[in-house]
Amino acid sequence: MKTEELKEIGLSDEQIAEVFKLRGKEVEDYNKLKNEFETLKTENENFKNQVASANEQIEAFEDMDIDSIKASAEEYKNKYEEAQAKAKEDIERIKLNNTIELGLVNAGTRNIKASKALLDIDSLKASKNLNDDLKAQIESLKESDGYLFKSEDGNKEKAVGKSSSLGGKSVEDMTYEEMLEANRKGIL
Repeated sequence: MKTEELKEIGLSDEQIAEVFKLRGKEVEDYNKLKNEFETLKTENENFKNQVASANEQIEAFEDMDIDSIKASAEEYKNKYEEAQAKAKEDIERIKLNNTIELGLVNAGTRNIKASKALLDIDSLKASKNLNDDLKAQIESLKESDGYLFKSEDGNKEKAVGKSSSLGGKSVEDMTYEEMLEANRKGIL
């Protein structure tokens, strides 16, 4: 979807801005749903593993004597607690990664992987207020490594007019895919 296409169907600049704002909200909602899905998927896999392990133990109990059963029950209890702790760690890791990536996307990063590598992940893990600490780190990163983020002032000095690096097209004439490719190459 290009600005020119929206203008052709009669939308004003304000309406076009609202369309893009709504699209951004849809993307944000999608990312939240994706995060919730990944969390539920991980929980489901952990529960399946726990049930399978419990079933194996139950089958093994048939041939055991009482003392062996007590020892096995204690062993299973320990394994269950370890699995619960691992599942909790996995979920916390996924939530942290998704929160960081969503924060970087919302901040307008050009490269999530590169931006994320420059953040102090350990301090974010230990943070009591993750969102505020993440926001502070991103702002600091914007100051020190601003090239990793899209310009907030809307100034597109690199993309003025037609350029051979843009395939002879101006930004207004480019499709969304062409803009993504140019952005990936660092032209925009």
